[in-house]
Amino acid sequence: MELSGLDITVFILFIISVVSVGFIVGRRKQDTVAEYFLAGNRIPWYAIGVSIIAASISTEQFLGEVGFAYKNGLVVANWEWANFIAQSMLAFIFIPVFLRQRIVTIPEYLARRFDDRCRTLFAVLLVISYAFINLAGVLYLGGFAIEVLFGVNRWAALWILAALAGAYTIYGGLTSVVWTDLLQGSILLGGGVLVFVLGLLAVPDGFSGILSSGDRAHLMLPSSHPVLPWTAILAITFVTNIFYYCSNQYINQRCLAARTEWDARMGVIFSAFLGIPLALAVTFPGMIAYALEPSLEVADRAYPYIVAKLVPIGLRGIIFAALTGAVMSTIASLVSSSSAIVTVNLYQRFLNPRATDRQMIRVGRLVGLSVLLIGALWTPVVKSFELIFSYFQECWVFFSAPIVVVFAGGILWRRATSTAAFYTLLMGFPMLILVFLRRGFFPFINPFNMAGLASILMLGFFIAVSLATARPTALRTAENVWQRKLFSLAERGVIRRWWTSEKFWWGVLITVYVSLYAWLW
Repeated sequence: MELSGLDITVFILFIISVVSVGFIVGRRKQDTVAEYFLAGNRIPWYAIGVSIIAASISTEQFLGEVGFAYKNGLVVANWEWANFIAQSMLAFIFIPVFLRQRIVTIPEYLARRFDDRCRTLFAVLLVISYAFINLAGVLYLGGFAIEVLFGVNRWAALWILAALAGAYTIYGGLTSVVWTDLLQGSILLGGGVLVFVLGLLAVPDGFSGILSSGDRAHLMLPSSHPVLPWTAILAITFVTNIFYYCSNQYINQRCLAARTEWDARMGVIFSAFLGIPLALAVTFPGMIAYALEPSLEVADRAYPYIVAKLVPIGLRGIIFAALTGAVMSTIASLVSSSSAIVTVNLYQRFLNPRATDRQMIRVGRLVGLSVLLIGALWTPVVKSFELIFSYFQECWVFFSAPIVVVFAGGILWRRATSTAAFYTLLMGFPMLILVFLRRGFFPFINPFNMAGLASILMLGFFIAVSLATARPTALRTAENVWQRKLFSLAERGVIRRWWTSEKFWWGVLITVYVSLYAWLW
């Protein structure tokens, strides 16, 4: 794709700005574990909200989700809009418990609610998935996208992206991650919405023309739809999304680092509001491409097609910056969260229980570098999969099922036991194998429906084992299970006006999303 001198200048200034911000804010005092892994609990709500969006969006969306929307239409917007249910649970159920426990990593919650076996197993599951699925996929797709769009060698591009994002993340910890996310998230939303607006002007009949007709114009499709029936959307909403937002370290780490519980809740609610324009940025371009050219041979080429067709030379630097920022922010989040999980849950517990803060930070940096290298070296394996977005989504919906059962059961049901939690978590390994077994032996079965059914069966298993084993002690449930009083903030003596109430804005959020679904159902 042709770039002007202005495009290249914009892109270079963006990279310099991101790396500079990362190192400048990373120079703050980093002498303790809380300062390095939780940014000293100084993160405000707006930074949390934008950082969550930046961490969750990468080339998987800019290429894969756009291509998925090119093939399937508006229903793919559920990947951004249906998140509000899981985000509501995070804000009002999980955050109050997590913050009152003063944990640094999510696996620590399992140690307090269940036992150390669950903590260790979950930590291992997360780090393996981060290194071999998330990080490798993000790096490969980042290099691939830059090669397709701008002609830069993909392997050189992915190693450069890894080096840039890894450098400031390993140096400055979560502080660098969050404040660079604020810059990168703003650019990726701005660049994405720019493409939507240009498409809105280019497509005949504007928004109506983009929506098209038939199944392509609806958020919910009949149960007979071969790819995304409404039952599949339910599985994604209540399995993948709850795992992703409520038990996922690289999303929750920002909430654990909030300066107050109000900031954590408001940050999550803000990210849910940002999900509305986010769909315009990463779903609607696929629909725009279909409206302009419904006969593309490769759906994953929809985003390069639409950028080349609609974005004039002189503005392409913004799109280049948005794409690169999406990759770098996700890399940084994965490296930071992997570092925290391994250092706190594995190194300190098994190798050096008396480790000082300085030793923990040093090990955290080495772990971050190691995970980054593993992910980068694993990228050639990702290349072997033809449909990256659908593959990732299938892996996540199967992998998430046992984790969601354990976390939701543990935080909402006092009778849940550690034995049930441990053996349910163990199913995370065979569930990933099930992804390949379904493809090989049962390709006619919808993967999302199959994962939804599996999650129901695992819930039954979890309940049965809990009832068959000894009741947990009061110590395990006293502060680790959600109670109605936790719906209110723990703040004392803080007077907030109605327009700063997190419950008021949550009510607005629910009203907006219900209206959106009623309109486009």
